[in-house]
Amino acid sequence: MNYLDCTIPIDSPWVLVPYLTNNEYNSYKITKIKGALTNVIYKLSIFDDGICTNYLVRIFGSKMNSLVDRKDELKNIQKVPEEVGSVKILLPFRNGRVEKFLDGFKSLSQREMVSEPFFKVIAHKFSILHFQSPKPDKSDINRFKDGFAWTKIEQWLSIIESPLTNDWLQRNNGYNLKTFVLSKDWSRFKKIIAKYKEWVLSDYSNTNNSIVFCHNDTQQGNILVEKNTCYNQEPNIKFIDYEYSGPNFIAFDLSNFLTECMHDYNVNSTQSYRCLKSRYPSQEKILTFLSSYLCHKKDNKSKETIRVEELKILYNQVIKWRGVTQLFWALWAILQSGGLINPSTCNDMDQNDEYDVETLSSDLIEEDSNNHSNYSTSEVSNDINKNDDYFDYMNFCKDKLSFFWGDLIKFRIATKDDCIMEDVQYLDINLIP
Repeated sequence: MNYLDCTIPIDSPWVLVPYLTNNEYNSYKITKIKGALTNVIYKLSIFDDGICTNYLVRIFGSKMNSLVDRKDELKNIQKVPEEVGSVKILLPFRNGRVEKFLDGFKSLSQREMVSEPFFKVIAHKFSILHFQSPKPDKSDINRFKDGFAWTKIEQWLSIIESPLTNDWLQRNNGYNLKTFVLSKDWSRFKKIIAKYKEWVLSDYSNTNNSIVFCHNDTQQGNILVEKNTCYNQEPNIKFIDYEYSGPNFIAFDLSNFLTECMHDYNVNSTQSYRCLKSRYPSQEKILTFLSSYLCHKKDNKSKETIRVEELKILYNQVIKWRGVTQLFWALWAILQSGGLINPSTCNDMDQNDEYDVETLSSDLIEEDSNNHSNYSTSEVSNDINKNDDYFDYMNFCKDKLSFFWGDLIKFRIATKDDCIMEDVQYLDINLIP
């Protein structure tokens, strides 16, 4: 594999064209793909003698390197079963990579996520991912002994309270803490999180045996379906984007998908942060989803009593872990918002040592970054430089934490005195006895 030793300007993906074709006069078309929350993504179509080849250009976000471990991401991509959705990397560069584009697929809409037959097929894909991917090795278990989510949560909490983040918590007389974290006291907030973690993990006698390879980020933009699927056919669904994948608890991965059903990132940018209670699947719907998951995990000859008991346990775990998923992405949003950034933390990552590569010269980059008229009939979508990727990270954080507090109050892990009650929202926590 070749490696391009340069940084690609975030609004100039066309500079990659000469590295993807041998024909100096190729025409091309670039379309920005909406809905990406961490990166900037483009579809790059290159036309060569009447043949069109599509590429996906992923330019990494630069808000915080601590959000995504690119070394882990590359290793994790290799673990994904083909049936779930593999990623083929064609050309890595310093701040991103070119991947094979999945022609004929589209991302799911919010409604499709919870509709038949998509819902059950997604459950099946989770089952394959969790039980046919390689099991986490000893080094992974040692690094993520409490699972990927809790490891990241603790790491991100430390970053948020670090002196290097320009006193984000205390800024404007604690405005951020009260308005977005919905907390009256940061130390108390962390103690509640620690109490919640202990309570959630108490369900597991041996956490090492409960951790599998998980996606951890199955939001609607990361679930693709083949466009031309007939009505009576099982939809061909693929999971993509494994930036946050890693060893984790099954309940987090499944619960995270269900909370993602509350979001629609494709609506108007001023509303795309909303986490709506009305969209959360009903208990009946969740049980259908989990039954499909377990049916593909278990031999169909399993005794019905065992399957019912297993379904009950998994359902209760998914509900208990719901607050973890809300907390995880709320903290992610604080970091992703840019409000904490210290300039020294945002250097480009050099991936050269992560690939078996031949480094390419980047002589053409400076020449082409300011002039893409060298190629015949080149076309760039009109919105490529528009700020259509605007996302209200801080109100997203607030919405996620409003449900986090609601769950913890209902589970009696927190009290109404611990948070800003006027913004708390509640979901049902009816566990199955």
